Amino acid sequence: QFDTPLDYEAFAGIGAMLGHGGVVVADDTLDMAHMARFALQFCAEESCGKCTPCRIGSTRGVEVIDRMLAAPDQSARDTQALILKDLCDTMQYGSLCALGGMAPFPVVSALKYFPADFGLQPSEADQ
Repeated sequence: QFDTPLDYEAFAGIGAMLGHGGVVVADDTLDMAHMARFALQFCAEESCGKCTPCRIGSTRGVEVIDRMLAAPDQSARDTQALILKDLCDTMQYGSLCALGGMAPFPVVSALKYFPADFGLQPSEADQ
């Protein structure tokens, strides 16, 4: 999606969001599962603790990604992926501020576009 113009309307059209203007550029060796984990870890550390979805959700999200990456088989990874997606929905729609509400965006995007980094098959990531 490199041909997407860098403006609010274009990003909204593809289900993305243009935030404070920060852009992360990486080559194809970057592990997106670890980047997704980092996004939730950052949220866990920066959360004010006022709302449960952000305070607990971000911490549990890190744990779910860790379990997914350590899962012994495909079935266990699939189960953790479903839990992670549900957790991301809860954080996005239940958090009181933008930190908790937007922290799931890179996680959901990584699951959708880079399922292999989580040990998932492409069709399983879109469930």
